[in-house]
Amino acid sequence: MTQFIDELALTEQHLAEEEALCTRQTAVIAHVRAAGRNSARAEEVLVHYEQTLQILRTHKRRLQTMEAKRWMDQQQTGMTS
Repeated sequence: MTQFIDELALTEQHLAEEEALCTRQTAVIAHVRAAGRNSARAEEVLVHYEQTLQILRTHKRRLQTMEAKRWMDQQQTGMTS
C-alpha cells in the first residue's frame, strides 16, 4: 500500500508543477500577444503542457482506483496493513 501512496504523492506533486507551467505559459502567451508578436510557438508549448497534465490526471485516477480496489480486497479477506 505504501508504494501506491508514495506514487500517488509523487504524481500529485508532478500535477501541481505541470499546472504551474500551464499558468506561466498562459501568461507568456498573453505577454507575447500584447507585444503584437506571433504566439504560435508559445501556444504549441502550452498544448504539450496540457497534454502532459491530462496524462498525469489519468495516471492519478488509475492509482486511486488501484488503491481503492486493494483496500476493498483487504477488507474482504480481513487483512489490515
